[in-house]
Amino acid sequence: MNSVVDDLEQKLNTFEQKFYLLIEQYNKQYPLYKNSDNKEYKTIFLNTKSNITKVQQDLFLLENKIHTEINKLHDIFDTLNTKIEKDKKYLKKIKKLNDKLKNISTASFPFRKQMKLNKTENKVYLLYHSIGILGLAFLIILSYRS
Repeated sequence: MNSVVDDLEQKLNTFEQKFYLLIEQYNKQYPLYKNSDNKEYKTIFLNTKSNITKVQQDLFLLENKIHTEINKLHDIFDTLNTKIEKDKKYLKKIKKLNDKLKNISTASFPFRKQMKLNKTENKVYLLYHSIGILGLAFLIILSYRS
């Protein structure tokens, strides 16, 4: 992720430097171009103008790439949010079941044994979901580093 941001930031800084240098050249060459019939001045001016247009095109492409990266991040966050909400509902349901089991104090021994098994199953499901979410986050981080 940081490498993508650093790369985009570096490109933007490079374009900014190029643009201001070209504008400075343009401002110097424009009067020579307008007030002279010298072909060399016209060629230099037209090259500078062409370079400014190229930088503008490159900036437009960079802007599109930035929007693409933002959309990718938005999609990833939406997916993660959906999974988190689903897990919250599941955990809330498990908590309600667990609370019901806690309130039954007159349960027989087999029922208590089953209650312990349910608690263990709930912990295992919670562990699996936690590992899955952490694994997904790790994969996302790895994909943006490369």
